[in-house]
Amino acid sequence: MKLVKGIAILACFSVLFGSCFDPPEFPTVPEIVFQDITFCDVADGPDTLSVYIKFKDGDGDLGVDPQHPKYSSPPYHFADFYQNLAGNFSKVTVLSGQITSGNNSTLVDVLDLADPTAGDLIFPRTRKNPAYTSQLPPYTCEFYDYRDFVIHNTDTAALDKFSVYKDTLGDKNDPYYVITDTLYHTSNPNHYNIEVDWFILVDPNSSVHETRYREYDWKKERCTTYDGRFPILSETNNTALDGTLRYSMESRGFQILFGGKTMKLRVQIKDRLLNKSNIIDTGDFTLESIRKCGN
Repeated sequence: MKLVKGIAILACFSVLFGSCFDPPEFPTVPEIVFQDITFCDVADGPDTLSVYIKFKDGDGDLGVDPQHPKYSSPPYHFADFYQNLAGNFSKVTVLSGQITSGNNSTLVDVLDLADPTAGDLIFPRTRKNPAYTSQLPPYTCEFYDYRDFVIHNTDTAALDKFSVYKDTLGDKNDPYYVITDTLYHTSNPNHYNIEVDWFILVDPNSSVHETRYREYDWKKERCTTYDGRFPILSETNNTALDGTLRYSMESRGFQILFGGKTMKLRVQIKDRLLNKSNIIDTGDFTLESIRKCGN
């Protein structure tokens, strides 16, 4: 069990383009078709599960640049965080900041509070107050995230004595602070532009999806996700695209978790306007049945 809990995952992408078309050729809402799925296990490294998806999009606005602050700001931000306003949990404005050290830059959330004196940010320790225990979910990684965030000097009133000041940024007369703490959050579904749902076959005699399959929720089970972000596919605006997207997921735990089981995946993508594609289904498979290594 310790091995399973320590599973590390990684996702990466590659794209094979077809040809470009005039925008009227395709609708502006992306369309996808399932092409293939393969599994490769290796002795000295992580195993790889790869899904091949054919896509077409009329205006070519597929992909985001994860290193650009624009795609860490609303509506693409990672999560929503909250301030306790007299028992009402109000969303805090999340902006994207960039911390540069030498040649390295790191994007970080900047929390901008309209009135920091009105109430504290929501922490796991907020649950210790009997007035708020019933309003907050149990302490799990699904709802609480230990992370760095940045806050302006004037907003520090929303912190408490347990918050850790990690660094000071900007001018000493107008400082921002890097804070390390655990915050209550709700995930932003628009952060990722590809979503992958995992299902394990549990009742092959049932025709009802909810009883035929059990969803394996990586967030709840392993505090992680295989939802991801693929890069910008074209720098040319309003140019229709089609091609094949290969989404590769890596882990040392696939055999431990799914070996000998029948399963399937469901996949959906979004464009930068947050238009959702149709949902595709890989159909049932076992890791053994799709084993294939090599390009």
